[in-house]
Amino acid sequence: MASRALAGTPVTQIPVEVKSNGVPMVDWRALQRWHIKSSRLPAKCVIRYQPHSLWEEHRQWFLLFGLAFFAQAITIAGLLVQRQRKQNAEAEILRQRTELAHASRVSMMGQLASALTHQLNQPLGAILRNAEAAEVYLQKQPPDLKEVQAILTDIRRDDKRAGDVIDRMRSLFQRQKLTLGPLDLGDLVADSLVMVQPDAAVRQIRLDADIPPHLPMAQGDRVHVQQVLLNLIFNAMDALKAVPPSRRTVLVRLVRTPPGNFQITVSDAGTGVSPEYAAHIFEPFFTTKSNGMGMGLAISKTIIEAHGGEIWMHSNGMEGATFTFILPPAGCDRVKPGDLPSVS
Repeated sequence: MASRALAGTPVTQIPVEVKSNGVPMVDWRALQRWHIKSSRLPAKCVIRYQPHSLWEEHRQWFLLFGLAFFAQAITIAGLLVQRQRKQNAEAEILRQRTELAHASRVSMMGQLASALTHQLNQPLGAILRNAEAAEVYLQKQPPDLKEVQAILTDIRRDDKRAGDVIDRMRSLFQRQKLTLGPLDLGDLVADSLVMVQPDAAVRQIRLDADIPPHLPMAQGDRVHVQQVLLNLIFNAMDALKAVPPSRRTVLVRLVRTPPGNFQITVSDAGTGVSPEYAAHIFEPFFTTKSNGMGMGLAISKTIIEAHGGEIWMHSNGMEGATFTFILPPAGCDRVKPGDLPSVS
C-alpha cells in the first residue's frame, strides 16, 4: 500500500486490506466455564488444554490389541473347525471299524457252522427221543401221566438249551457298537472253546484251557472280545495243518497279572512265524495264508486297543507261536501299567 501511494496513486483509491496469518486458539477450560459449544468456533480453530481420550492417547495400542484379538479369534475358529473335522473323521473310522469287525464275524460263520450243528443236534435229538417216549407212556392204559410230566420237563429244558445256542450265535453275528461293561472272561473263554470244539475235532486238534476259578470281572465288550479270541484260536488251528496229529494242540490260558489286568494267551505247536513276518503280522492286508484276507489280526488289534488294552505275538521257535492280549479290570478305562509275566 505504501509503494502504491509513493508511486502516485491517490490514497482514496487504495483499498485497505486487513489480513492476519495467525491461527485462532481458544482455551478448552474457558469454553467449559462459559458453556460455549465447539460448533460455534471458527474454522481451523485450535482448542488448547483439552484432555485427550484413551483412544486418542493409545490408538496404536488399541489397534495392535484388536489385531491380535482378531488373529486369535481366527485361530480359535480354525482349531474348532479342525477339531470338528477330526471328530467326524474319528466317527467315520469307528463306523468303518465296526463294519469291518461285523464282516469278520460273519466270515467266521462257515467255520462255526459245524459247531452250531453239533450243539443243536444234542438238544434236538433229546427232544425227539423224549417226544417218542411220551407217546409210548400216553398209549398205556391208564396213561402214565407222572412220567409224561417228567418228559415234558426234560423237553422244556432241552428246548431252552437249543434256544441259548441260537441266541449266543445270533449275538455274535449281530451288527452292534462297542459297549464296555463288566465282562466274565472265564465264561467267555469256556463258551468260545465250546464253539470251536467240533471244528477242532474234525481237524484232530486237542484244545486245552487253563482258566482259574472265581476271577473278578474285566472291562470289555463280550461280542468283540469273543471275536478276537475266536480269531486267534482259528489262526492257531490253521497253523497246525502241517503238524502230525499227535502234536496238534492249542492252549488257551487266562491269568490275572500283578497290576490287576487280565491276560489271555493262545499258544499253538505249529510251524511258528518267521521274524520277517512277525514285524508285520498286525498290519492290514498282511497274511501268511494262501486264501487269507489279512484283516483278522488287524481288526483284533483295533478292538483290543479300543478297550484300552494291548495285543502282541512272540514266536516259540520251532514250537509254534503265542498271541497275547490284555484287558483292564472292571471300572478301569485302560490297562494298569506293570510288568507282565512271561508266557511259555
